[in-house]
Amino acid sequence: MKVVRVDAGSTQREGTNVKRLMLLLLVVLAVPAAATAAISGVGGGTTIANGQATLVSNATEPYSFISFDDLTGQPVSALSQLSADVLSAAGWGGGSPRFSVELSSGANVFVYLGDAPNFSTPATLGDTGNLLEEGTRVDTTQLGGTFYDTWSDAQALAGSATINGIDFVVDGAWFADQSVVLGSVTINGHVYDFTKSVCKDGTWQALGYKNQGACVSSVHNGG
Repeated sequence: MKVVRVDAGSTQREGTNVKRLMLLLLVVLAVPAAATAAISGVGGGTTIANGQATLVSNATEPYSFISFDDLTGQPVSALSQLSADVLSAAGWGGGSPRFSVELSSGANVFVYLGDAPNFSTPATLGDTGNLLEEGTRVDTTQLGGTFYDTWSDAQALAGSATINGIDFVVDGAWFADQSVVLGSVTINGHVYDFTKSVCKDGTWQALGYKNQGACVSSVHNGG
């Protein structure tokens, strides 16, 4: 009969390693998963293809929008950044395009893009910078404020209301045929770049595709 000799020290070390692995696993399981910000819907004349989002407002497509679920249920003060990378622009004005921050009170706060004071088609394209820090381009009229307010004004007027959603909207066809092509949108540091990654985490359903593969193909190839 073959006798197997057991090294007591080795057995103890193996037991210690197993305990460490179990503790590490418990720590990992105890850490809550980070909330994933995502596009929650698109509509009207919005198209996403070739790494770009195109929104229009005209006689055929009177409005376009992209909805985001960032910060839903959080206080208005939690929103600190709204920006966009504008690749093309035409016909801006009449309060469009804009970010619309929907509140639990039923009111909306509008943050306008474009060159002040009329928020017209920008003379320079590219990154808008943080629009919440760009002076008086915040419309708080639905909260009893003015067309030219600051984000600080909006926070004060919103009171205890929380955020229900954030939309990027183009709907000024009554003013002129409008269009905007976006390379990305940034909300509180989360960048939506409209590449095939936009199809992840079930967002392909919000975009209206029958499956993730169809979303990737359309967004990548533009068809």
